[in-house]
Amino acid sequence: MAVEDRVAFACMYLSDSKLSDYLERLTLKLIEEGNLAGILLTGTSKEGLDLLQRYVDLTGDVQSVSVLAVRAFSVELIKDQKVLEWLESYRSLLDGWRLWNQRAQFDVALGACNPADKPPQQVFLSCNFCGKSVSMYMQGLSRSRGPFGRLGGTSNKHKISSCPNCRKPLPRCAICLINMGTASGFLAQQRPFSEERIGDALVPAGTSGNKEKKLSEFSSWFTWCQTCRHGGHAMHMAQWFKLHAECPVTGCTCRCMLLDAVVRLGSVSISGKNNI
Repeated sequence: MAVEDRVAFACMYLSDSKLSDYLERLTLKLIEEGNLAGILLTGTSKEGLDLLQRYVDLTGDVQSVSVLAVRAFSVELIKDQKVLEWLESYRSLLDGWRLWNQRAQFDVALGACNPADKPPQQVFLSCNFCGKSVSMYMQGLSRSRGPFGRLGGTSNKHKISSCPNCRKPLPRCAICLINMGTASGFLAQQRPFSEERIGDALVPAGTSGNKEKKLSEFSSWFTWCQTCRHGGHAMHMAQWFKLHAECPVTGCTCRCMLLDAVVRLGSVSISGKNNI
């Protein structure tokens, strides 16, 4: 008989004292069996954690309890040591299966449980010459934008193409040979600092609809190979690796495309590289 039916019959025919004893014994029995239906009685509580831990011990199904924790548990329960072990085991399992997209979706769902607890920054963009962070400077620019979403003044477009600390130029894109951070760092469909007239006022082009423009589209993001450290604009690199498996930089023999485990599952056209 289903747990909900047992509880229904007990509520109908047992006295209050016997009902309390029955539900307590039934809860302990379901926890010992690792029966997930016992969640109806334990709820998301410490007893519920004991039930789920027993379920994991008997079945090894860490996926079900991890998804349940992300979807239903409070922030306090998610920080419990048992739950943290489930989550880490499931993430390692997804990594072992090379399910990168599913792992990313799971991490996003986990982060949404506690928006105030932001994960630490894991990737830093640093200067090749002085080693100081360039990305933090870019974030500062985006926070200091004016009322129309434009970066301060026109002098900023020169600063973005060089390190804000030592003023050395940023690396060039291996495809277009333009310093990273220039031109393509803004919307390619419009001139970076063009203006349009609205009434008697001049405002940056494209902002009259109260739409905030992004500092940089994904196609212009910095991207590079983790092995040879060569790279360029994301759009340019994606176009290159549709036809090639080898690094676009002349003289570099790194087969960047084949380093991605996901790519190895499909067919990759391997052709000789051209001089840029």
